[in-house]
Amino acid sequence: MTMTSSRRVNKLAIIALAIGLLWGLTGISSVRAEHGKTTAQKIADRDFPSIFQAWNKVEFGPGVTGNEIHDTAMHDLYFTSTQGLGLQWDDGSPTNWDNDGLGTAFTQASISAATAKVQALHAQNPNLVILTEIRYWAAWDTYLPADHAWWKRGSDGSKIAAWQGEGLTIYYMDWNNEAFREQVANQAKAAVDTGLVDGIMIDCMAIDEFGDADADPNRVDLIARIRGKIGDKLLLVNSNQLKRPNMAPYINGLYMEVWQSSTSEHMQLVADTLKWAEEKVRSPKINALELWYDNTRDDLYKMRAATTLSLTHGNGYVLFADHNENVNPDHMHNWYDFWNANLGKPRAAGYQRADNELFQREFDNGTVIYNQKGNGTRTITFSEQRKRVSTGASGTVFQVNDNDGDIFLYTGAPPSQIPAPASVMISDYYAASASSAQGNHNWYTQYTDGSTYTNMSWDSANSKLFRFSDQGISVFGEFGGNGGRIDLGPSHDAVLKWVAPAAGSIQIGGSMRKEFGTDGDGVVVTVKKNNTVIWGPTVINSMTPTQLNLQQTVNAGDSIVFIANKNNNLTGDQLRLQPVVKLTPVTPQPGTAESMFASLSAPQAQGDWADKELGIVFSSSVSGKITHLKAYIASASEAGAHTATIWKNSDGTRIGGPYTLNFSSTIGWQTFDIADLNIAAGSAYTLSISTGSDTGRYYAMKTNSMSSGGSNGSHLSWQAHAGVYGTTLGQQPTTQAPYDANYMRDIVFIPD
Repeated sequence: MTMTSSRRVNKLAIIALAIGLLWGLTGISSVRAEHGKTTAQKIADRDFPSIFQAWNKVEFGPGVTGNEIHDTAMHDLYFTSTQGLGLQWDDGSPTNWDNDGLGTAFTQASISAATAKVQALHAQNPNLVILTEIRYWAAWDTYLPADHAWWKRGSDGSKIAAWQGEGLTIYYMDWNNEAFREQVANQAKAAVDTGLVDGIMIDCMAIDEFGDADADPNRVDLIARIRGKIGDKLLLVNSNQLKRPNMAPYINGLYMEVWQSSTSEHMQLVADTLKWAEEKVRSPKINALELWYDNTRDDLYKMRAATTLSLTHGNGYVLFADHNENVNPDHMHNWYDFWNANLGKPRAAGYQRADNELFQREFDNGTVIYNQKGNGTRTITFSEQRKRVSTGASGTVFQVNDNDGDIFLYTGAPPSQIPAPASVMISDYYAASASSAQGNHNWYTQYTDGSTYTNMSWDSANSKLFRFSDQGISVFGEFGGNGGRIDLGPSHDAVLKWVAPAAGSIQIGGSMRKEFGTDGDGVVVTVKKNNTVIWGPTVINSMTPTQLNLQQTVNAGDSIVFIANKNNNLTGDQLRLQPVVKLTPVTPQPGTAESMFASLSAPQAQGDWADKELGIVFSSSVSGKITHLKAYIASASEAGAHTATIWKNSDGTRIGGPYTLNFSSTIGWQTFDIADLNIAAGSAYTLSISTGSDTGRYYAMKTNSMSSGGSNGSHLSWQAHAGVYGTTLGQQPTTQAPYDANYMRDIVFIPD
């Protein structure tokens, strides 16, 4: 939020609004979406919690007045139709919505009216980001002429209904028609060219009766065309709870319109997708999470869960709203006192605690706690007095219910140093993490003949699942609620394999059951650590879940392998296997090797088509030696020779290198041996590794991860804004990385 609950307007804003209205009346096109701030500044300057409005209004709650401008400006992100902004297409029927799909520009009168509205909104909230929806998926029956080629039609030639409700039927449009895709992209350009919006929102990019939008080359092409037309303006797509890897290079965020969720697996998927989007989409990022209530708008626990999930897993926006089956217009909502909490801005990334499995994140003025569904009631203890926002109670020890969350504000002055993280847990759920990329969240989907393990192929054309087609084996990923369902084959076993990203202790949990009934002789399940059996073999032939609860210690690279075997026959051999592995990394001891970012993975691949030195500023609390250098390879294009150098920051001297590092095309961390290099305690150093010679000059970039200082929990640490770059090869990089990026350069350090 940026506005106070009273949403006062200052005199300068009133003057600016009056001038803007005068300009609008005189026909002078002066308003731009920035209104004195760039879009990136609006996103960066807002405080949290940060709430968005999806089309329809807030109705009730503290500070709500019933005035459209005032109430909309309570939010920090607002998207609506072009008509909702007051714009009318100059399409031959500019006084109504007929033939809007043919529009190529807006009437000057409507631009003037929309100008006044946008200026009024920004007068009350200068950080409000405004997007407008451009339709591609479906529309009312007069959006295009009845006989137009851009309607999608059935075998009988009639239009195909996409949705019915609220007295309205909308019909599919034909995104397979290239001319139509070009028209949609041109309409997006016309909208941003008015200067009134920060970008474009595209609805319905999840799964429909025609398949998964992200696997549809024509819909991905549409998104690419829009990006080409709108330049660096924002682009948001509605993906529900799904990742959009093929669209990610073109979009700035996901609008996650998530329905009523009743399972812990679904909430884990929502959290995983939000975290993925914060890492993978373009910057600046505007991920927007909307959850619907279960029974009424007074499901306050669900509102708090949505809000705190958003705050601990990302830097985006949140909304708790009516579901689409409600008789009211979709997305109407209340405003809650909880959203008026003054958290300020994030001071560190969120993490999951190992002691109670709560998610925690530190902000300027307090701490956010999210308790995911299925975790039970948990206790959180602070070292100083806190005020709980949901109840107003003060204390140091609080309980947080299952599928709930809360904000705990400091009662005195915030500390100059944020609390050190508690021991961190990494939870990897197969059903929430499986996707087309093998290795996502350390999971691999394989088959085996008993001796050789082979990765299955991803079948995007058939319900998004892994297949070993020769044997009829299928393993469903995250789509359609089938996460973890295994259909077995006659001669090979299905395998779900988790690989430890670091050394530590693990909890192995989850459930397994037959999917459809008890026919046949059951499925045999075995769990191994590397090649040693640690559970089973056990016959599963019941619809009642069998629960796992195992503890092990692992080294980096160890595997936990779940094997499903058909037993004697294939009758009824469909298994629902939903394992989870929870890793608590071991804290390095003095004298043992350590790195800074061992548990980090999955950055985006960035290509700037220009040479760069990409570095990290770091220091050690004790003296010791650097024995290896590490780099995360995010694109196979990075393969080839790169140059690494280590500088001492106090005088800019080169103390190590230049070293030649030959990257392979394998995605992930790669380690390179160097002659031992001694470094001193308490001194700042810069490790830089150059881009290669590939045309795109690709490199790894994990954004929004260096806004505050941090440490590896042992001896190595880094300052705030520690990611740096330079544009001259061979020179020490000193320019702060955009979007507080981590370029995923690291060392292996052994303390003395």
